[in-house]
Amino acid sequence: MRYLFNVLLALVCIISLTGCEPAGQTEKTGMRDFTLNDIDGKAISLSDYRGKVVLLEFWGTWCPPCRQSVPELQQLHERMEGEDFKIIAIAINDKLNKVRKFAEENKVTYTIVLDDKDVDDVYRVHTIPTTMLLDKEGNIALTHRGYAPGMFDQLEKDIRELIK
Repeated sequence: MRYLFNVLLALVCIISLTGCEPAGQTEKTGMRDFTLNDIDGKAISLSDYRGKVVLLEFWGTWCPPCRQSVPELQQLHERMEGEDFKIIAIAINDKLNKVRKFAEENKVTYTIVLDDKDVDDVYRVHTIPTTMLLDKEGNIALTHRGYAPGMFDQLEKDIRELIK
């Protein structure tokens, strides 16, 4: 019985790992455009930022690591202001009033949109937070799942390389 359990456990691990993309893997695919409304009701299209490096942050107000990452993401936004760079935070499974209140309380000035069109499925996001960097041509240059304090310092270096 124990042998059968170990075999099944190994099988589950193998199956779950084969469908996952390692953090940091480069995926050269074209931009998957979307149009979502920001917290002020303005339509935001990803294609509007072609020619810029774009950081997509899939997150939720209900996610503790997502909430922890917001101050660092805001600092990154402030340091990169005026460069060929844009942050679009995509709130998943969230309500407009909660997201708007969270943004106000945390003085968030980067763009936040609500994912009411399953963009997270299109981008194969299974964990949040998930951070994706898109190069100027719209290719996914980097994917990072989860949050670790200080991670946006390294991402800033990657962003600056992509801007060059």
